[in-house]
Amino acid sequence: MLDTKYRPNKFSSVIGNDGTINVIQARLKNGTINNQSYMFGGPRGCGKTTLARITAMAMVCENLQDAEPCGECEQCKAVLDGSSQHVTEVDAASYGTVENVRGMIDNASYYYTSKASNIYILDEAQRLSAAAQDALLKAIEDRKIHVMLCTTEPHKIKKPIRSRVEEYCIKKPSEVQLVNRIKKICIDEKVPFDDVRTLVTIAKMSDMIPRSSIIAIDTLVNMGGVNKSNVDDLFNVSDYRMLDDALYKLSVFDKLAFDVIEKINQSPEWLKQNIITAISNDIRLKLGLSSQYKYIYSKYESDLSSILDELVPLNKPNVYDIVALLIGWFVKMEKSGYVKTVATNVQVVQNAIPQREPSVVQEKPQKSPPVSNATETKKEQERAAPEPRQVAKKTRSIEVDGIKFNDSESLTTLDGKIKPIENDTKDINEVYSMGDTSTTPMPVMDFISEFKKLQ
Repeated sequence: MLDTKYRPNKFSSVIGNDGTINVIQARLKNGTINNQSYMFGGPRGCGKTTLARITAMAMVCENLQDAEPCGECEQCKAVLDGSSQHVTEVDAASYGTVENVRGMIDNASYYYTSKASNIYILDEAQRLSAAAQDALLKAIEDRKIHVMLCTTEPHKIKKPIRSRVEEYCIKKPSEVQLVNRIKKICIDEKVPFDDVRTLVTIAKMSDMIPRSSIIAIDTLVNMGGVNKSNVDDLFNVSDYRMLDDALYKLSVFDKLAFDVIEKINQSPEWLKQNIITAISNDIRLKLGLSSQYKYIYSKYESDLSSILDELVPLNKPNVYDIVALLIGWFVKMEKSGYVKTVATNVQVVQNAIPQREPSVVQEKPQKSPPVSNATETKKEQERAAPEPRQVAKKTRSIEVDGIKFNDSESLTTLDGKIKPIENDTKDINEVYSMGDTSTTPMPVMDFISEFKKLQ
């Protein structure tokens, strides 16, 4: 494996952490390296355990030269092959219980060379249990052993331990440093590659992590070569492009963006993380800042930063949760009128683009003749003339039992003229009478027929 073959064995081979190396080498030169335990914290694959091993090797090296381990003496070789009696590497993920830590302390032989005592490199130190950290604290404080903690999550190490160790922040190398390293590996291994741009893509898609980049080179060699086609296949570049296309469509309020997102063949966590990365990249570009993802993602038309308010706290989402969140953002923007504003602006721009249509000759409108003074006087007279009187409509009426009914009667007035009689009778002709109750009532059917004649 190339990542094992090209793992640094000297400080001069480590890239991206010159400040940390300078401090460690200064301690080696002035003889204070044994005064402290150390913690190396930072991203995965960036050299935490490598630096701890080189430091431990320098502490026991028999031929230390200019604060560099020789790599040739018995002590250096024993550290490299894992057989050293003075340097022990422990995987805290597997042996992070309090019993194992107590056993490690109890079994320390307190055997000192002229340079250093027993050194323990604890990889994945964040996996140490709380009780194990408590047991380790006393040993660190009493200098019974020298501990080198390597962790990707320094905040999980208890503060009392962190206050008693010398802590180093390990960072990723720069783009130039990493590309030069993998370029040298390709040359040394006689692996052809398209161009430097392909190597830059490998470094970027590996998240600027040296170990991941070197493993990618090894994989590409087995795929047939370090070329653009294999790089696209290895890193699924098409999915990144689809996501970028979907977010751009969303920024111009094209509803097809939701269909594109659903077609991306990646996990929901990948989708969430890369949407966050793409929007962050957009913000950086709009602020005029540099971004290592500018070659993957575009600058978008609208401000998508408000999506992050709901996306970042989303825990263990699925694809439909993310799509629903984006639809909710779209609807919110639509209700606020922002979508209409953008659509109007787009329409204005489209209208400003000259259309390739055959020219049409339009007739010039004829000018109307000037209005004479006589015409103006006539119009003023017409405006001043009184409106014609409306002739009143003749009302027809009939008289029934002394009560008059006309064709302008409404149901309200008609009902008011009908008076119930006092007699309680089942005959409809006797229930209601018109006007004077002493007169003989008109039959109902006759009244209805007479009233219809008025209509």
